[in-house]
Amino acid sequence: KPNPVIDFDNSPFYVNNTLASWDVEGPRRAGVSSFGVGGTNVHVVLEEYEMTVKEPLQQRPVQLLPISAKTNTRLEGCENALKAHFDADKEGDLADVAYTLSTTKASFGTRRFILASNTKEASDVLFDKDNKTAQSSVVRAVPNEVAFLLPGQGSQFLNMGKELYSGEGVFKDAVDKCANLLLDTLKLDIRKIIFPESLNEEAENNLRDTRFTQPALFTIEYALSQLWISWGIQPTVICGHSLGEFVGAHLAGIFSLEDALKLVSLRGILVSTLPKGSMLTVRIDEESLHKILPKTLSVAAVNSHKLCVVSGEDNEIEKFAEVLKEENLPYRLIATSHAF
Repeated sequence: KPNPVIDFDNSPFYVNNTLASWDVEGPRRAGVSSFGVGGTNVHVVLEEYEMTVKEPLQQRPVQLLPISAKTNTRLEGCENALKAHFDADKEGDLADVAYTLSTTKASFGTRRFILASNTKEASDVLFDKDNKTAQSSVVRAVPNEVAFLLPGQGSQFLNMGKELYSGEGVFKDAVDKCANLLLDTLKLDIRKIIFPESLNEEAENNLRDTRFTQPALFTIEYALSQLWISWGIQPTVICGHSLGEFVGAHLAGIFSLEDALKLVSLRGILVSTLPKGSMLTVRIDEESLHKILPKTLSVAAVNSHKLCVVSGEDNEIEKFAEVLKEENLPYRLIATSHAF
């Protein structure tokens, strides 16, 4: 019974001795007291947290769902629970699930990951135990080195990184930063070369022109590295090939982004004023290459024991390509406007 000394009838207080709905206008507030036999007297006021649904800053076309456990049995249990969640909440936001799995769950040795665009697709993958693209594996050792490999000319293509530019803020900011820094040297927006309005021969030739190829590749490689770093993937080793060496040098702190872009763009402009030429890669060792290489061509690079690069004038490269074809030697023309 309540204390008879307390005049509950003429006060806003009452003893809640039955289960009742807590209906109020505004946020709920409560006081909690702690009285200990040793003289403890603590009181805390709690207020209801008003949950607001935040709209995602970006919507990725595909979500990465990492799953891990200590054993295969436990992993299968996690998969079943995840599938049950998807089946019960078919309209749920897959991005929220991906974020929770990536940031709030411990990483154990038995792992699996799923790529999906929506909850139904994720549920179907979890149901299909024979899906070879989502088989589990056991991590026995965590790699202690992370390498960023940065390619050179010949790896470019129109609209490279366009989806990342549209959907990843860090990538877009990095591309925009490079484009603005290049305006003084190139006198044009490099984004119009990388992301042309029309995909035609003129656009292909513009990107192949070394005057634009070099700053375009640098921009995309730099932006991609910044995106990986923003995801927590920090390189311990940086290795660049040709143009990629300049990106690697900047990432390693050798020179600033402004200096790197100015050097790369001026280099491209100077090379573009020279006579044009062609390059091709051929799968052959250097010694054997010299035996069939005409004097009109040069060995530009020896990339590995059985991979060399040849450079020279366009017509001479075409003739040599015919020789390689007759000898059944694999080769590939490099998409560049000049021979290096």
